Amino acid sequence: MSVFPQYVRAAQELWNKHKNSSNATVVVTSESSEVLRNQAAFAATNPLGFPSRFVTNHYDITQNTGYFKNTNFSADEAALSAISSLKAQLMTDVSLGNCCSNFHLLLKDLLAVGCGASSHNVFQCLQ
Repeated sequence: MSVFPQYVRAAQELWNKHKNSSNATVVVTSESSEVLRNQAAFAATNPLGFPSRFVTNHYDITQNTGYFKNTNFSADEAALSAISSLKAQLMTDVSLGNCCSNFHLLLKDLLAVGCGASSHNVFQCLQ
């Protein structure tokens, strides 16, 4: 069973609380190919009716692990995946992250000190 609808519900609540506008662009990046498959299936039906457009990183290598050493991807592919995901994530106004992830904690810190495109970013941990 997919947890993606729970992610979208959390994003919808955060968006409505802090932005309160009718349409949202949802940036989805993940190292999990399952999350991206679930996102595509969700977007096709949008059972929650959240007025949103999903944007994914087509450079995401979805290695399904945080350990690059255990993958079949080149260093260039891994760097492009990480940097393009970071660039997309720094463009947001509101962000949800897995705060068990060191990458998401780094993103949270970068956004908190104003390194993102938005003058004020709201970051919410999913835990």
